[in-house]
Amino acid sequence: MKNKSKTYLSLALLALSGSLYAACPSTSISQNTSLVKNNSQLSLQNGRLTLRGGNEVLLRQAMQLANDTGRKLTIIGRYSISKDIPTVLKRKVDIDARQATFKATTRLQGDLISFNTTGSSFECPGSPSFTWLGGRFEVWDHPTSQVIPGGQSKNLGDVKKGSQKTADALSLRGDGVKSGSRKRHLGHVDIRRIAVYGTERSSESYRYAGGDSGILMIAAKSAYIRNNKFYGIRDAAIYLSADNTGGTLGDNYRLIDNYAERVYDGLTIKRGADNIEFTDNKIVDAVVAISTKSNNSGSKWDANNVKVLNNEIIKSIRAISLERSNNVQINDNLITQLGANVGGASTAGANKFSNAYEGISLNGVGGTRTISNNTIRGTNASSRPVHALTYRKFDNKTTTKPNISTTEQNKWTGVDRVNGSKLVKGTTY
Repeated sequence: MKNKSKTYLSLALLALSGSLYAACPSTSISQNTSLVKNNSQLSLQNGRLTLRGGNEVLLRQAMQLANDTGRKLTIIGRYSISKDIPTVLKRKVDIDARQATFKATTRLQGDLISFNTTGSSFECPGSPSFTWLGGRFEVWDHPTSQVIPGGQSKNLGDVKKGSQKTADALSLRGDGVKSGSRKRHLGHVDIRRIAVYGTERSSESYRYAGGDSGILMIAAKSAYIRNNKFYGIRDAAIYLSADNTGGTLGDNYRLIDNYAERVYDGLTIKRGADNIEFTDNKIVDAVVAISTKSNNSGSKWDANNVKVLNNEIIKSIRAISLERSNNVQINDNLITQLGANVGGASTAGANKFSNAYEGISLNGVGGTRTISNNTIRGTNASSRPVHALTYRKFDNKTTTKPNISTTEQNKWTGVDRVNGSKLVKGTTY
């Protein structure tokens, strides 16, 4: 049996190390580098690190070493994680985890795998790239955070509410503070082919899920999030954001060919990130499938240039929901079973705007737009209104009335209409 006191001491020292960096660490690495030399599971070949097994302490140390030196790290094996100790962002991150499984235990408070910016991050060259490929994340035993979505996330099953404000599977926070000024410490982010399992059984709704979001990322110069899969997620499958003070750090986000089922939020981008694209994704059984969300009032929180193209959404309360967005394209999307039960609930109570199910929801949306060639098929449920398209004022921003001639290019069936047209006006306009 391993010495637990020694393990927790190592974890504490590793956590402390992030605050002790006085300068950017050296890129020098060899077989004599202490971590490589003293651990048979960690090897160095042709300048690349490979970790084959070991405990969570060695996993964290290997990720920090790879990040400090800017080296590629391949992770192989299964790792049970009981404590959140973020890797401190320094240089580029390049991790191949296609042969790795990361399992959250019931003791984990905080994120499963996390990378954070601290003041010392800015001693290194700015805007390092972040590449993460593959990996299985099991979070059904992971306590949720204190800030998961309210009543809709009432804990069911064995999952407990945790003590921290975050409990994400893969967390990347590039927003940091140095000398009173916020800076971005992330260049291009590329996350591909991860799989996050929030529930142990496929029959369970998101309300039984552990943890919070699948991927959380803040304040990158650009991001390409593609070919990832999510099954049973308590919060958002993918949650991308600009920074949380001015909404100015973080733009150019592309979410391509991702799959999510049984989730509260499918794919969401927050705090006014600009130049964003949702293309070729599939979301099944989601309260809100694809969305932009504004957390505060004021023009600084507007999302500009939003594309929602060729996505498939099956069973949702709000399928495509844009808040405080300008210059949008919503084209070639397929929305089906609108009005069916979501997350095991028999009503649309999770819709903060109305008691209706909404296919396309425009909430404080202005500028130019196209809404073309979308197919929306609703269910015949008279007790639960099912609207193809709604528009309303939101967060002190008026929505410009959509062009009827444009919406006529879409195909709506089994949904409510106003005066025979295909446009439904939001009840809170």
